[in-house]
Amino acid sequence: MRPTHLLSTSTVLIFLSALILETKVNTSEIYTNITKVSSNTTGQQTGTRLLQGDYSSLLCLRLYSEINLRGSWYDMCDSNEAISRKQAWNTRSACSPEMVWYLPARYWALYERPEFYGRYLLLSPGQCIYNIPQYGLKRVSSIVKCTQASVNNPSLQCLYPPLPWNQHFPVSPSAAQQLSSRQLPNSSFPEPLRLRSQPSPLSLTNLTVLQEGSVNSNNTGV
Repeated sequence: MRPTHLLSTSTVLIFLSALILETKVNTSEIYTNITKVSSNTTGQQTGTRLLQGDYSSLLCLRLYSEINLRGSWYDMCDSNEAISRKQAWNTRSACSPEMVWYLPARYWALYERPEFYGRYLLLSPGQCIYNIPQYGLKRVSSIVKCTQASVNNPSLQCLYPPLPWNQHFPVSPSAAQQLSSRQLPNSSFPEPLRLRSQPSPLSLTNLTVLQEGSVNSNNTGV
C-alpha cells in the first residue's frame, strides 16, 4: 500500500508542476499581447501626430514628391535659382503658407527651368497646387519668393539670390566677376520678370502681370 501512495503523490506533484508551468506560459502570452496592443496604440497616436504636423500651418513653401500633397516633402523658405535635379524632377504638388498678420503676403513663382526662366506657376498665400504636371510643367527648377507690402498695393518685392555665373557656365573667375558686375540687356531675363535691367537682390514686380503670365492664371487654388 505504501508504494502506491508514493506513486500517487508523485503523480499529483507532476500534475501541479505542469499546471503551474502552463499558467506561467499563458500569463506570458497575455502580457505579450497586451504589449503589442500598447505598442500599436502608441504607433497610431504617433502617426496621427506626424500626420497633423504635415498639414499644420506652414511657415514656408512646401513641395511634395507626389500629386495631392502626398509622398516625401521639403520646405523652401527663400528664392532658389537652381534646385537640385533630384528635387526638381520629383515635385508633383505644392502648398504655400497662409497669410499671417505679422508678415507681408507671400507669393511664390515656381519655374520649370533654372534661373527663373520658362513657364511658371504662381501660388498665392494659402494656395495649393495638387497636380503640377497637369499644367504642362515637367519639373520645378527654380523658385522666386515675392512679398506684398500691403493689400491695396499691387507691387511685389521679389528677392533674387546672387547669380552663380561661375557655377553654371565654364568661365574664369575674373570673367564671372565682370559678368555679374556689368549691366545686362533686358533680353537676358524672361517675362514677366524682365523688369530688372541688371542683377539685383530686390526687384519690384506688378502682381497682376505676374498672375497673368502664370500657367495657372485661370485656375486658382487647385
